[in-house]
Amino acid sequence: MIVFENEFIKIDILEKYYRFVWMKSTRNMEEGDFKKAMLAHLSMVLKYSPTKILVDVREMYFLILPELQLWADENVLAKTLEAGLIRDAFLVSDDLIAQISVDQTMSLEAGNKKQIRYFSDEKLALDWLLT
Repeated sequence: MIVFENEFIKIDILEKYYRFVWMKSTRNMEEGDFKKAMLAHLSMVLKYSPTKILVDVREMYFLILPELQLWADENVLAKTLEAGLIRDAFLVSDDLIAQISVDQTMSLEAGNKKQIRYFSDEKLALDWLLT
């Protein structure tokens, strides 16, 4: 069931996990748009209390700069951890630079307290996430 969607992200709540998809339009995203997307994500996590998430960043082309990585860690990721979101599977992007910025964001303090794996194959990601 789609619970949130805008031009940059789509969030689905499924029976056993939460799916967070970044769209191609992130090529045109600005810092404020990223913050709004992350706050929408936080809002949905607080509302639905998932413990497992599949984050699809295959079409995310926005570069998350270090200051924004820190903002996301402190203002969103730490709170999702507190809310019980502890297992994250990432479907990785073909854009190496954007992927590195996602990886750096998740390697900050809150991300280090979660089980996180990166996959290029959705079936493998779901197999790991749901076990």
